[in-house]
Order: sequence, then C-alpha cells, then structure tokens
Amino acid sequence: MATALNSLTAVTVKDFINGALRWELPEEQGAKIGKWISFAFGLLSFGLVFVVEQMGSVLQVRHSVINPVSSGLMDASDLYLVSGTHCHNYDL
Repeated sequence: MATALNSLTAVTVKDFINGALRWELPEEQGAKIGKWISFAFGLLSFGLVFVVEQMGSVLQVRHSVINPVSSGLMDASDLYLVSGTHCHNYDL
C-alpha cells in the first residue's frame, strides 16, 4: 500500500504540479508537498474502504452486468482483427 501511495504521489507532484501547473518547486518544498499529498491519498483510500463496504451488492451487480458485455465486445473485436476484413489491398 505504501508503494502505491508513494508512486501516486510522485506522479501527482511531477506531472500535475510541475507539469500542468508549471510550478517550479525547490526539492525540499516539493518533498513537503509530496508528504501532504501522500497523506491525503491515504486518508481518501482509507475512507473509500467504508464506502465500498456499504456498496457490496451494488458492486456485485455491476460486475455481473459489465463483465459479460465487455468480454463480448472484446470477442467481437478480436474476430474482426483475426478475420482480416479490416485490411484492404488497394492496387493503384
């Protein structure tokens, strides 16, 4: 869990704060902000445990409906790619 939080924090600081917002932070300040972001992500993930616990049956219904549909679409796209009907050989 700690590795996931650290990775998520590193990506957030590097891509969002340094990239999208274009804030150039000193390394020490970036580390402090990273620790607070990691703490916030930890609290969020801990809180979501209780939310997901209450949604047990909703998640089971979602998985039973979505998985067959998505696997059927995947099978159809695989057949399309394997069949070669998408490849056209135009001789000009």
